[in-house]
Amino acid sequence: MKTDDGMRVRSRRVSGLTRVAAVAVLAGMTAAVGPAGWASAATPAAVRSAAGWAWGDNGYGQLCDGDSVRQASPVAMSETAGVTQVAAGFGLTVLLRSDGTVWDCGIEVDGGLGDGTPVADSSVPVQVAGLSDVVQVAAGGSFGLALRADGTVAAWGNPIGSFGDGTYQSRNIPVTVTGLTDVIQIGASVSHAIALRSNGTVMAWGTNIAGELGNNNGILSDTPTPVDGLTGVMQISTHGLHNLALRTDGTVMAWGNNIAGEVGPGSTARSQYTPVVVDGLSGVTQVAAGLDHSLALLSDGTVAAWGLNAQGALGDGTTTSRSTPAVIDGLTDVKQISAGSMDSLALRADGTIAAWGGNAYGQIGDGTTTNRLTPVTVPGLSNVTQVSGGMYQTAAITGGRGPALTPLAHPAVLGSARAGRTVVATHGVFWPLTTTYRYQWLRDGSPIEGANTARYPLTAADRGHSLSVWVVAVRVGYNNGMAFSRPVAVAA
Repeated sequence: MKTDDGMRVRSRRVSGLTRVAAVAVLAGMTAAVGPAGWASAATPAAVRSAAGWAWGDNGYGQLCDGDSVRQASPVAMSETAGVTQVAAGFGLTVLLRSDGTVWDCGIEVDGGLGDGTPVADSSVPVQVAGLSDVVQVAAGGSFGLALRADGTVAAWGNPIGSFGDGTYQSRNIPVTVTGLTDVIQIGASVSHAIALRSNGTVMAWGTNIAGELGNNNGILSDTPTPVDGLTGVMQISTHGLHNLALRTDGTVMAWGNNIAGEVGPGSTARSQYTPVVVDGLSGVTQVAAGLDHSLALLSDGTVAAWGLNAQGALGDGTTTSRSTPAVIDGLTDVKQISAGSMDSLALRADGTIAAWGGNAYGQIGDGTTTNRLTPVTVPGLSNVTQVSGGMYQTAAITGGRGPALTPLAHPAVLGSARAGRTVVATHGVFWPLTTTYRYQWLRDGSPIEGANTARYPLTAADRGHSLSVWVVAVRVGYNNGMAFSRPVAVAA
């Protein structure tokens, strides 16, 4: 809360990590790109002043509103000027600003706020120390992650292996995760982390009690390890003890905890130690993992859901869990999805939010604490550019430029597509404008190892195949933008 003169008051909670971990484990027992091909260019809306909003549980001040009172309707966050991205975690909310600095609020057990101070919660955003070149943030179980523009990752907070630096010490200022380079996306769960590299492979570290590291064993790792057999990935998501990965061909892989079918119909094991295909899904453009349920955004703007449904997170009007994905009736024109612990969120193309599922803490945002078995619109919010579901809180951004770079003109492959010739990729145009790009060439939609510059010399191996390029645009303060070129046929 704040005093009359506006000074920040920070409260101490010595049992915070215990509560966060216990709630997550108990709950488990009962966080836009297109697929391969071409997506329509978008036209940016007028730039408006960005504002942060939050609702739901606020016991640690994670709504960033200067208070610790639970809110069943959206309230304005404090000090959110220039915010471009928000990540809601387990008692922690992390904000990224357009200048590349990182701010957060909520629980600071074991250094969870990363500001270098003694253990104390904060109900207003405080600056994470030493970060100024960040392009994405993620919030986990009392720890945070930041992806830097150079492709490295910084971590701060609790000591359960989430730092990837070979230790289990808590860190109240960010440290660099060991052995991670060329990262283009990050994800944080209650107790582990994942990172997508520009070559389409995924790294994981932290706890591994349900196979969440995807390395075919149940042994935790304090440094990043490759997820077995996973390639051609373009987006990742995690929240609880399972993970989702979207591949360039529009299919989805999953692994980890499977107690309620959240990994999908490809596995009957309670713990899936290596990735499996989620059968029945194609044309997926985004994935979102909840605590024990999963969401997929399809190319037609609809959403499929599967996994735990005890509180209605699957949005089908029932409380019956299932392992098979099914499209949610009546939910259309969706452009972004997010999954909280027991609830689900969808950002529509018109800038409104639909929410459904568990609502005991008001995380649906409709002014009640009644579970919603089908999607309802969050009242009072428009021009929303991003939404993020946490443990029992939700955060959103309205106005501004949005959290990610948007492709206006897509990449293109120039030159004669014949073996022995060299083709060149144009990087296209992203908005806001940027000058830093990363390239990955693909053969029949799969990444070509080592082909990561703007020029690609065609070889005999390319004859008779399709060739395309995946461009990642980087600008400090914004999620990386991603776009594909149209595929071209290489002469046989």
